[in-house]
Amino acid sequence: MRYLSSLRLGTLAVVVLLASCGGSENEVTAYYVRAVHALVDGPRIQMNVSELPLHSSVEYLKATRMSIPVSKGGTTDIATVELKAFTPAGETIIIDTIPDYEFSGNVEYTVVTAGTLANPTTFITSNPRRVKPVTGGYLEFIHASVDLGPLDIFLTDPGVDLIGVTAYTTLTFTESSGSLEITPGEYQVRVTYSGTTDVVFDSGTLDLTGDAERQMIFVDNAGNSSAALNMIRTYGQDSVLSGDVTFGGRVRGLNIDVVEGPLDILAGPAQTSVALALDYGSLGEFVVLGAGDQDFLVTPAADITTSLLQLTDTVEAGKEYTFVTGSSPEGMIGVLGADDRRSVATEARIRAIHGINTGEILNVYLSEALPTTMPPTFSDGIIRNLGYGSTSNLYAGEPGEYYLSITTRAELAGAGEANLVEPFVVQLNGGDNLTILIIQASATEQTPYQVVLVDETLN
Repeated sequence: MRYLSSLRLGTLAVVVLLASCGGSENEVTAYYVRAVHALVDGPRIQMNVSELPLHSSVEYLKATRMSIPVSKGGTTDIATVELKAFTPAGETIIIDTIPDYEFSGNVEYTVVTAGTLANPTTFITSNPRRVKPVTGGYLEFIHASVDLGPLDIFLTDPGVDLIGVTAYTTLTFTESSGSLEITPGEYQVRVTYSGTTDVVFDSGTLDLTGDAERQMIFVDNAGNSSAALNMIRTYGQDSVLSGDVTFGGRVRGLNIDVVEGPLDILAGPAQTSVALALDYGSLGEFVVLGAGDQDFLVTPAADITTSLLQLTDTVEAGKEYTFVTGSSPEGMIGVLGADDRRSVATEARIRAIHGINTGEILNVYLSEALPTTMPPTFSDGIIRNLGYGSTSNLYAGEPGEYYLSITTRAELAGAGEANLVEPFVVQLNGGDNLTILIIQASATEQTPYQVVLVDETLN
């Protein structure tokens, strides 16, 4: 093993470095706090320390940078940590509170909130703050999986057989390994049920070169996949999500082509079928592909010798994608777009996909009453300027009953909106995740236009 230390620091261990470590007075007396959002059905969260916002709009499976609370005192501070969120209507949700927590100067704290909005668990881990910039490599593991019990975590050179290898650390839920020194280089992280070599997470090869302090936080996988865990990786001011390479990424096809008819979508050197004979306006089932760069090939159905489109894009482990393909005046298009189909308990989430190749821009409105003007009230607009082949961002709305309006306008004119279809009533519920697929009557007939509502709520 190339890591340098096997010293284990207990959860919530607090060590105050001596003044001889150097740095300013602020470096010695301040404490630093990071937030990690792992609530599987939670909206963006805010973390307050002594009622003052420290981190706002923290997204799911994101870790923030380390920040100094405004409320900090001297070398110690007794402060209340509060996790809160807001409904689309602006109402406050108090997720969890840790009262009167004692923070010490020159220490870095990580506040993790996991579980569900109805049953959250929040815990804090800590490490002594090192003089910045850090020289060398350091790594900490944190167990934030509510569903899994004790875990052995292995940090090895890539490809090493785990039989006979001693675990780097063994953790139960809410425990951390402490920040330990490693030799920078390439590693593989694997997680097993404690006392076994039954792997429940495999990171694949990770580049851990360079001077850095890193955290790897294991959280439950809320996606529609067989993988048990995801891993949030932090370094400096950034965090990224790593999935289990064993399960790869999941890709499905969407055909919005009005020229070629049914399409086959293939991927990789083995030409794995993403979709076969996919009709216009049809959305295929998810197919697992290996993580990494994938070469996509689009052909007419059952005609592998005729290439309509070739595209290379990256599929990341643990993520889901929709491969949208169709014909445009400039030729065949293909877009591999990442999906976010997670359910958020307090929100109704909506996105739209524009599948009508008429050169018009689409706008989408939600209103509580039937619109009497065209276009509907500007404030009711949830998706604007959606072009052919495009997928909108997710709109998070207040649950309720609404009129859904979809309008068109000429691409360059920027005015003169007209209803694509007559407004109709939709019921939006908390936890809903809805895709609005806007298509023609068929590949050969434009009208009547169709709006297909696809319920993508993960069960």
